[in-house]
Amino acid sequence: MKKLFTLIAMALVTLSASADQLDLSLEDLGSGWESSYDAATKTITYDAGWKGRGWWVDPADYSGYDVVVIDFEEQAIGVRLVIEYNDGVTSTNQDIDAGKTQLIATLDAEGKSSVKQIYIQSHAAGSVVLKRAYLATSDDVEKEPVKDIELSTGEDLTLAAGAYGWNCPQGWLAKDLTDYNAIVFEIASVEGACKAAVQLVPNAGGDAENLEVLFAESSEAKTYALDISDYKTLNQFAYQNTNKGEDEEEADIKATSIVVTKVYLTEKKAEDINAAEDTKVYSVIGTIVGNWDTDTDMEKQDDGTYKAVIEDVAAGSYQFKVRENHDWTNSWGDPASSDPNGNVFVEVEKDGSTITITFDPETKAVEFEVSGTDGISTVKVIDANGTIYNVAGQKVSNSYKGLVIKNGKKY
Repeated sequence: MKKLFTLIAMALVTLSASADQLDLSLEDLGSGWESSYDAATKTITYDAGWKGRGWWVDPADYSGYDVVVIDFEEQAIGVRLVIEYNDGVTSTNQDIDAGKTQLIATLDAEGKSSVKQIYIQSHAAGSVVLKRAYLATSDDVEKEPVKDIELSTGEDLTLAAGAYGWNCPQGWLAKDLTDYNAIVFEIASVEGACKAAVQLVPNAGGDAENLEVLFAESSEAKTYALDISDYKTLNQFAYQNTNKGEDEEEADIKATSIVVTKVYLTEKKAEDINAAEDTKVYSVIGTIVGNWDTDTDMEKQDDGTYKAVIEDVAAGSYQFKVRENHDWTNSWGDPASSDPNGNVFVEVEKDGSTITITFDPETKAVEFEVSGTDGISTVKVIDANGTIYNVAGQKVSNSYKGLVIKNGKKY
């Protein structure tokens, strides 16, 4: 290990107000290598990557503390904190990425009674501005809020046909995942089908593992979150084309276009992000009047509406309700009641008919298309509480002349 200082000098340390914290002085960080320190602005400037600046404390007994904490005002290059010990104890190394403003490194249980030096090493040329440096017990760390780390943004990718079409635009990352629980992909659109392969190093160590996030074809913006809480390092992620049928070969893969809005790391849990993405789940229940016997999930369409298709319907008078998140609701999304309010009525004249039901969650409108019937082919209902409609689904008065629908019945 490179010796930090050319002149050995004890760093000044100042006891903080708490007995469970010990400040490292920011008045003088000694003379590191290929770096400089401005005490007035508390700025370390590095000439290149992997240069150092810090505190020579040999020997220092920090047995009463668990961690070393560095708080930054600004930190745009990524750094490593190195803690060196005496008596042959292996050094502690802890990295943080550019943009993070707090670094916490755990002191070695065997080595912390005799610490030689503590220094901050650069990932690249540039500067960092220090806010505070101190030792603390695990229960007395003043943790700063964890900020999301953006990994990529604004990518419009084409994954080649006839091959799996790997595309790894962000390169090698080696991101520390200590404070993060999920990697999030915000996808604007997908034409075809593809996936992201995410390479991670487990908390327990060992070989890196690959996890996958599947992206289905959609013109609607979608958010996908992958749980990374059991991993300590993100090596890289790449997009792979999977646009082929189950029985097709690699040569049959068709081109896929994917527009990526943003990829980022967050401390939020993946399950919470995915649950928020899928908060609206609709299903429709229907019956021949008085005997509920249909419960069909509605599939979300690219235009934001939901659709269900019920086939081979026998002739009769049907009533339907739309459920949101599997709670009983009527066609307005209000709590269902025991009276016919909220029920939508449809008359089916022939056995074997098909009913297509479309629900718009924004307008709360329900539209029906009935095939195999005479007369009515489409009924659009917004209020089924005794209101009269013409066959185009338009609300009319009692004086209207012609075929009308009232409570699902034709008159």
